[in-house]
Amino acid sequence: MLIARYWQPRERRWIEQPFESVEHALRLFVDEKGWVLRQQQVLESPAHQELIFETQIERLSQPSVVEVLEAEVGLTPKDVEEMLTRVDERVEEDRGGG
Repeated sequence: MLIARYWQPRERRWIEQPFESVEHALRLFVDEKGWVLRQQQVLESPAHQELIFETQIERLSQPSVVEVLEAEVGLTPKDVEEMLTRVDERVEEDRGGG
């Protein structure tokens, strides 16, 4: 498990985001968000790494997923969580587990 931590100037707070792997984080930040990886180094062990990205301030001021869901779709994070729970329950039922 990897925890990415970065400063969000628009919200004026640190954002922490879990990832399955370094590759997963790179895919999100580089491929999807368009950030540039400037430095990657191993710290105490290969399991502890520091990745330094560069991005334009405009990219950070884009609306968050939560804001888009609430404004465009009308769903709160709790609504999404409940919906995903129902989907998981149906999948489990279809597999004969429930």
